[in-house]
Amino acid sequence: MTLQIQNIPDLNAADQAALRSKQIFTAAGPRQIGTTEDLWRAMADNPEFIASLGLANDADQKRVLEALAKVAAKQSNEFTKNWFAMHVADLIVAIAILSSLAYVLCVDQIRSFIKSSESIVIGPRYVVAAPNGLPPFHIINESDVGLSDGSKPATLDVFTGRYAIEGIPRAAVIDPAKLNPGMRLSGFEGFAIFEVKLQPTVMFAGINLPVIVKVLVSPHGKDPKGVVTFDAYVLRVDSQKDGVSTVLAATQDDFLKIEPDLPQSALFAVGPVR
Repeated sequence: MTLQIQNIPDLNAADQAALRSKQIFTAAGPRQIGTTEDLWRAMADNPEFIASLGLANDADQKRVLEALAKVAAKQSNEFTKNWFAMHVADLIVAIAILSSLAYVLCVDQIRSFIKSSESIVIGPRYVVAAPNGLPPFHIINESDVGLSDGSKPATLDVFTGRYAIEGIPRAAVIDPAKLNPGMRLSGFEGFAIFEVKLQPTVMFAGINLPVIVKVLVSPHGKDPKGVVTFDAYVLRVDSQKDGVSTVLAATQDDFLKIEPDLPQSALFAVGPVR
């Protein structure tokens, strides 16, 4: 929906006059800017458009930009419910606005503007709410996740029971694509998480982690009766020439039982995967 310049909220008479004083160039020749459609075209064609309005100061320029950003977001949402088309429109407008903004504001002001307008254009996003962030392989629970606007999420099914291989700092946006794709985990408190190398195996090829396997620990130079097995969750796999580097999770009792022998043992994954 196209708006006339005089109908744009939060613009005063001086702002409107400054915008209408500019022209755009069309196939039919130049014409005075009169609508929001004209504005988007002018801003896309000229990154210095806002700076060229002759507004009194940087604060006025920022105020006009923020008013236009709100209108751009509303129009793009009304244009279509199609996600891709909606965000392409948002992106074009955002690039034009931010290009103009770069000429009149310092870096800190730009960051502040992006943060304040992000919720308008994109909407609130899922972020880390845990005070100390999310450590690697931490199993996410409801208290770990919030929304960027401070409201409470309606559902957290996408995140709970999953983990990230790398840590995520507090307030950072959580990308579901970077969480494990396999089964959800619960009741994981108190498990020991540790990295070991397993003997070469193709057991994990094409499998979404985590999975549960039995691990056999065979100490070098000891009686075969000293072999120990335990169940472990396999959280990460990295195939190497001489074996498979893995991150495992096991109960504290099992870990304490095998820990002394780990440096001088060969470890084997024993199927089936489950």
